[in-house]
Amino acid sequence: MTEDEFRKKIIFICSVDAKRMLLCKGKYNLYYRCPRYDRRNRAPGQKACTNRMSIRERNLLLDRLWRAYENGTFVPGLRGEEGDVVYEVSELNDFYITVRIVNARTVRQEVIGRDRDDV
Repeated sequence: MTEDEFRKKIIFICSVDAKRMLLCKGKYNLYYRCPRYDRRNRAPGQKACTNRMSIRERNLLLDRLWRAYENGTFVPGLRGEEGDVVYEVSELNDFYITVRIVNARTVRQEVIGRDRDDV
């Protein structure tokens, strides 16, 4: 598999809400954020999910994951940090790779891994 094919297979999932991260236009740049940040994707009174990842962080993370793939250490359960982003490879198959991410700077640590409805 080439690096381009590898990068196209990766799907980023919010570790807080288990939703696919969306590419959004910010004030200055594009970035990924949880769909539950938008009021339309939340129940009334439910708090917004502030999990996000910049394009720069995404590129650094993809580079790190590619190196792990080349070294043969890329397996489900692989965990690590790239800047403020904590990641875990959660699913790996022939068609796609899911990587759960959480931005430790923008998401309170006690929320990580819990259902957002409890918050």
